[in-house]
Amino acid sequence: MRLHWLLNRVVQERFPIAEREAIYQGAMAGASLAWTVDFARRCYNYFAPRDDMRDRGEPIVGEAIAKEFVALALERLRGAANDGSLVGNQELASLIFAWRRFAGDNGVKEVRAWTESALSQPAFILALAEQMPSSSWSFGMEDRVQRQNIRVDTAAYKDLIDIPRLYARIEEELAAARLPPVSHCIH
Repeated sequence: MRLHWLLNRVVQERFPIAEREAIYQGAMAGASLAWTVDFARRCYNYFAPRDDMRDRGEPIVGEAIAKEFVALALERLRGAANDGSLVGNQELASLIFAWRRFAGDNGVKEVRAWTESALSQPAFILALAEQMPSSSWSFGMEDRVQRQNIRVDTAAYKDLIDIPRLYARIEEELAAARLPPVSHCIH
């Protein structure tokens, strides 16, 4: 990630916008899905008003190219959904939220239709089970060691995924795996 930011800074500082656009168009042609989506978002955000009304500084690329990058990212997201590679992406959770944003008014409907069919795939269930939880660390009043707290906030996903069906599918997969209860796994 640091290399990513360093390269962006070098390009930003050394090249005028027209040359940057050409450099980044070449980079986008061969970039990973997650990088394409992240970079398209960053480029486009320069043209969206900030809540605090502060200036974002000089844009990375012009607005037309930023829109082109968003269209490219959306095309790649849809392609990855169609060819099945989206399910195996380590950034699946964040990518479906980006897909929703990039697809505009149809975003929720489009992503929800895809997740409805993806819920039949064990790999999708496993990917969500790995990516949805968030963790934090805390000390209790008498703790000498930090305690990890794991939480799943399904509210953020409710428009994109049928949460009751997701839970049912998780139970089905656990039952099919015939896993012992967690208490039997801890020694």
